[in-house]
Amino acid sequence: MRPLIVWLILLLLLLLNGCVTPAVKRPVQTESTAEWQAETLDYDELIDPTLLTEPTWEIDESDYLHELEANLEDLSSRQDSLVFGYRVQLVATRDLIEAQEIQQRALLLFGSAGVYYEYDPPLYRIRVGNCPDRKSAGRLLQRSRALGYPRAWIVQSLILTTPAE
Repeated sequence: MRPLIVWLILLLLLLLNGCVTPAVKRPVQTESTAEWQAETLDYDELIDPTLLTEPTWEIDESDYLHELEANLEDLSSRQDSLVFGYRVQLVATRDLIEAQEIQQRALLLFGSAGVYYEYDPPLYRIRVGNCPDRKSAGRLLQRSRALGYPRAWIVQSLILTTPAE
């Protein structure tokens, strides 16, 4: 009987405590608090985007147009065409950094043969050469293996050809 009375007294105290707890007072906004809040706001939040105007940029187009025309003339003078042929694939990797390093090394070793960087998700492929037949691709494969690419192999690909002048 005594534990029941203790529990009832505790319950009564908890109920009374909850009823007499003072309510949370909210601060009254006065002129001084309004000024303080305005000063602490970030000014970017106060910008109305509809009032913004675009800056005017003065660009000297003469250099740009001259360079563009020179590039177009260079491209139009080339007689390269794409045909099916062979290339030697040095590596296929998922690591972009490794692919870029291999490409840089291949440019030093095979500069005249042409080095090509292709991304076909998820692999980066480094290929060399523009071989019109498998026999010349075989010679390039032997050269690439001798230069430190023992796992290189021949792949069929679109290649660039320049007609003989």
